[in-house]
Amino acid sequence: MFLDDDVQRLEILERLERHVDLLEAAARAAEARARRRARTCLLVGAAGCLAGAGVLLWRARRRHRARRRPRDASKDDDGNARWRSGDPRVVLGVGPFASRAACRAAYLELARRYHPDKSGSAATGEAFAAINAAWTKIDSRSV
Repeated sequence: MFLDDDVQRLEILERLERHVDLLEAAARAAEARARRRARTCLLVGAAGCLAGAGVLLWRARRRHRARRRPRDASKDDDGNARWRSGDPRVVLGVGPFASRAACRAAYLELARRYHPDKSGSAATGEAFAAINAAWTKIDSRSV
């Protein structure tokens, strides 16, 4: 009986030590978050700390996205219309060794962008026809 009580006490102590370790780790994480928030408040200013930080982050993300805008998909690197190219992978804008799945994803994105119902211009119709022809070539090769 005496040994059983000691074993139980040891198990309880081990569990308590694990809980204390977890609590200490959580406290360290909370302190790190508070330090980061304080640094952000210093950058933004005391008034409107959280709102100002959110606005700054939003603006930074927006600027970053604006820098990453894709080039005009209707032209290749030389500025020539790529829809007249004979190679279907060039028309779809994928690499020469792109998989069928990558070609299909490029086809769906370009078809969505250049669909005649979306924009009724003649260039859009030409591009859409070239995109469909390129995908038909690639799809028939992989069967």
